[in-house]
Amino acid sequence: MKIQVLGSSCPNCKKFYDLVRQVALDLRISEPVDYVNDLKEVIKIGIMTTPALLVNGEVVLTGRYHSREVIRRAFLNLIEGETK
Repeated sequence: MKIQVLGSSCPNCKKFYDLVRQVALDLRISEPVDYVNDLKEVIKIGIMTTPALLVNGEVVLTGRYHSREVIRRAFLNLIEGETK
């Protein structure tokens, strides 16, 4: 699983990145969470609003700061989908 947080290095994006890392650790997801803050790369990926969470290149969450519970549910849905 490749996990990326895309952001503009603003305080909300950095806070979202930290929260995604914490939730991943809580769920015992061993893959690292990469932070992409190069705006050219973010635009190349096709994201126009940040922060965004991508897993395996697919957009999972985007456009605003999401709560711990929303991030947790997103990860659990992905994990459940992999086990089917």
